[in-house]
Amino acid sequence: MGAAKRAGYDGCSTASNHSLDKGFTGVSDTLSVFDDEGVGQSGMARSPEEAANPPIYDANGVSVAHLSYTYGLNGMPMPEPWMANLIDVDRIVADAAAAKARGAEVVLVSMHWGNEYQHEPSPVQLEQAEALLASPDIDAILGDHVHVVQPIDRINGKPVVYGMGNSLSNQMDPVNRRDGVIVYLTIVETAPGVFVTERIAYTPTWVHYPGTIIRPVTPESVPESFQRSTDNLNLLGTFDGPVVYDPVELR
Repeated sequence: MGAAKRAGYDGCSTASNHSLDKGFTGVSDTLSVFDDEGVGQSGMARSPEEAANPPIYDANGVSVAHLSYTYGLNGMPMPEPWMANLIDVDRIVADAAAAKARGAEVVLVSMHWGNEYQHEPSPVQLEQAEALLASPDIDAILGDHVHVVQPIDRINGKPVVYGMGNSLSNQMDPVNRRDGVIVYLTIVETAPGVFVTERIAYTPTWVHYPGTIIRPVTPESVPESFQRSTDNLNLLGTFDGPVVYDPVELR
């Protein structure tokens, strides 16, 4: 126990197409494990009250809310509407405003979206990112689900990371499914109550097999993975970055 906390996780997103695979029991058991680990989560809930109060974290004195949503649930029934968060742009914008009203100064939104194994963002991803980052209450989007690295862009000056690839995964073939990125957002207060993402950096990762070990990637250690991830992060060609490579050790 405690491995997630020791690895540096304060919280995580739990809204995914697998959120309700085991029904309410699965939701409850999963969230109880996070409670025991001391790790916050957003995306699933055991009650309406829990769903309405996603976590707000302290990051160097700044209050940061984390919201999480999924495109679907693999056809699984949802007995109660608060058990898992489905993507609905109007609802997400309202939730972000509610988080700001609860005291959050920065709101990050995790989106489980996109077409699996496709590096290019789908038209739906592009449309939803535009709509969400038009809100003054949403400061960044962090995407997952597609199992490969997708681009980073800025919309209205705010970052959208369309897809961070696979972190810990047993998807070993083809090799691009072993690629992932850890993204670092440097958010600064430029005026009282005004927060701006000043810097976007990334550390590429690679799932080493055998052993299923997550390793940071350098241009020398796994050059093919490094090049794929770097190319895909800049795939749209519209980012006003650049995205900065940060060759740090995993921490």
